[in-house]
Amino acid sequence: MSGFSVIIPFKNEKENLGELLNSLLSQKTKTPFEIILIDDFSDDGGSEIVKKYQKVKLFYRKDFPDNPNISSKQNALDIGVSHAKYEYLVFTDADMIFDENWLENAAEPPADFVFGRTEIYPAKTPFEILQKIQLDFLFAVSFLFNKLGFDGSAMGNNLVISKKLYEKIGGQQGIGFSLVEDKKLLSIARKNGAKIFCTDNFSAFAFTKPVSAQKFLMQMLRWVKGGFVESKTLAASLVIFAISNLLILPSFLIILFLIPVYLRNKISLKFVFLLPFVFFVETLILLPSLFFVKLKWKERKI
Repeated sequence: MSGFSVIIPFKNEKENLGELLNSLLSQKTKTPFEIILIDDFSDDGGSEIVKKYQKVKLFYRKDFPDNPNISSKQNALDIGVSHAKYEYLVFTDADMIFDENWLENAAEPPADFVFGRTEIYPAKTPFEILQKIQLDFLFAVSFLFNKLGFDGSAMGNNLVISKKLYEKIGGQQGIGFSLVEDKKLLSIARKNGAKIFCTDNFSAFAFTKPVSAQKFLMQMLRWVKGGFVESKTLAASLVIFAISNLLILPSFLIILFLIPVYLRNKISLKFVFLLPFVFFVETLILLPSLFFVKLKWKERKI
């Protein structure tokens, strides 16, 4: 059946669920869609908020058998997919807010796998602005990698995949355990000859809030460690990028090279030339953290 099944695992997202669901139920699209949420062992009462929305399907991960070979989030995603009735699966996160035209924008052009830009909003303090321009940089790199046909990355909180392709891959079990399941899903989709599209004239329709310094560090560590494990291309890129960050000047050249991509994707260039100095400091923090900080995500040690 043609349409979108929006699938969202959540754990302790009580403060975000109301805004999320209000934005989803306000979508202006002619394409039919459903919203499926999976409670991943929350203990903050978030499910009580979800129950107030009669059009939203709610499932509890504890009610389904676990696959020990995949992560908690991956288990939750497959539970959602098992109840999806539409042709296209939309994966996103519980801390997101969407413009009313988000799903309508995601419907074009048709492809097996589509991912787009997510913007940090609001961004008022210097640290919040840092998170915003860094996520924009990640999207620009992902866009460029995809155009070149490289094994890059995707925005896991803003992607669409056909159910037919997802089932062909074998779902999350076919992917196997991963810290960056969205990136691995993209890689396997590419190997299966899927038509992959990164929205190129993309004003932001998907938004996520800035996080604390501790969560930001954990997020960066997860991306870096996951990238090293999942892709030789991405691992090599991370090494080159780390070296360029420490030397600062090569980072400037990378930023200059990406400016056309920023402009094409309607990404603000404000503060962008501060990024090389930001990357220098981040690299100094991240390198020792990779070895001495225990990775923890969504209150779980990894």
